[in-house]
Amino acid sequence: AEDENWLPYTKTSAYSPFWDDITWVGYFGQQLKEILATGKARVQGIDYFGRAGVTYPSKAVLGFNPRLQPQGCGFGHTGSVVFGENIDPLALLGFLGSKPVEYLLSLFIGELQGKAGVHPNHYEVGTIQRIPWPGLKSETVEALRHSAAGCVAAVRKLHHLDEPTRNFVSPLVDSRGGIRENTRLAVQIEQISLEEICSRRSVADGLVADSYGFEVNDRSELEAAFSNRIPPSEGRWRMYFERSGSDI
Repeated sequence: AEDENWLPYTKTSAYSPFWDDITWVGYFGQQLKEILATGKARVQGIDYFGRAGVTYPSKAVLGFNPRLQPQGCGFGHTGSVVFGENIDPLALLGFLGSKPVEYLLSLFIGELQGKAGVHPNHYEVGTIQRIPWPGLKSETVEALRHSAAGCVAAVRKLHHLDEPTRNFVSPLVDSRGGIRENTRLAVQIEQISLEEICSRRSVADGLVADSYGFEVNDRSELEAAFSNRIPPSEGRWRMYFERSGSDI
């Protein structure tokens, strides 16, 4: 039987924009008696536990990478959550996951990326709160929601082949094929999914840039900053950095 005192728990994790598997659980029963008994806990935001929102790692080398926080989760400082008062969580994700927002954050903290092996970027709650809200038209909100929903679905599809994740289905794409054929098909799925993510994010980028009233020079500076990013040396998100260069 499920125990409602145990909740999936959002913490920091590897770079994974739009969606990441939640692998932790936390015991939040007995009015946090066991957690507070450590003498080191400073639990905040309990009233918001269980609400859907947008979570993000507080530290990241590769850059800001918000992802959907599903309903029914707890969270901590290293995986803080943004909640919208009058906006759907997916639409909020589309907004926060856009390049214009990531670019504005880089102006606050001084750089778009951290330095591997030296220091990551720090995305503190106060920094996220500084993001100016542009005011979004209803049609823009719906388009952002649609964009983010597609990105989330594409990342979750990638997890179908990842055994440690909740969305795992099988290590094989085609049970009738051999290792070579399944490897080829897996790479193909990864490429298609990442191309879709880049395409959908590009739509959100344009919508958010328009909402902020970015001029030609603003967009050029944004694109120059993103074109100078250093992609990860390996892994599926390398393609994401290479393909999401300039589309605004």
